[in-house]
Amino acid sequence: MRGRKLKLGQPEVAAVIDERHAKERDARNKNRLLAIKLAARGEHTSAEIADFCGIARGHLFRWMKTVREEGLEGLLKRGKPGPKEGTCRGLSPSVAAELAAKLAAGDFVSAVAAMRWLKESHGLERPYQSVWRWLKKAGGVLLVPRPSHSKKDPAAAE
Repeated sequence: MRGRKLKLGQPEVAAVIDERHAKERDARNKNRLLAIKLAARGEHTSAEIADFCGIARGHLFRWMKTVREEGLEGLLKRGKPGPKEGTCRGLSPSVAAELAAKLAAGDFVSAVAAMRWLKESHGLERPYQSVWRWLKKAGGVLLVPRPSHSKKDPAAAE
């Protein structure tokens, strides 16, 4: 394949990558190290490296930028994704505490009632599934089963 060969421009990184790649156990990190190792050698184009590693060329260039700015440790650094355990995404802690208190008091018969309360009291309009998750995280047990439940009783919802 014709094209410019890709060069990382950091020969000190190229010397370290081989042993790091051999020792690495995590497949995600191993793939990143392989892509950077091929780029450091300067024998392949970006399209060839991306195709061989099964990634987009944009990822490769982003990884190379990270290596140039932060080194290999920056490339392998992994933050914890998502919200902290026990928190409700999209719901402030004060509203979550109020929701839990009303749930414990038995103010909600169904998730739809909780949805109405959130809309009227706090102006929050969220899908049924989100409200259901918030109620479950608050430890709630509703008096009416979910609409998809096989034992749903239409008269109980009234």
